[in-house]
Amino acid sequence: MKLAEEMKCNVGFLDPQIFSATVVQFKSNDVIQAIKKAMNHDYVVGAFNTSSHWVLVIIAMKWNVGGLVFGFF
Repeated sequence: MKLAEEMKCNVGFLDPQIFSATVVQFKSNDVIQAIKKAMNHDYVVGAFNTSSHWVLVIIAMKWNVGGLVFGFF
């Protein structure tokens, strides 16, 4: 986070807990608000667990591109 500040990168983070199946199903408004808040940044970083490993997601909002980084266990 400190490096992002030094580089003047506006980074938003998505909490992995907000994207669990239970939260998405029963608290969809919370999920929508978290996404809206994150989209106010130049970059969005998040992770989710596919039940076998973690996947890192990086989205560059100002360039409309994103990517996945696999292999986090």
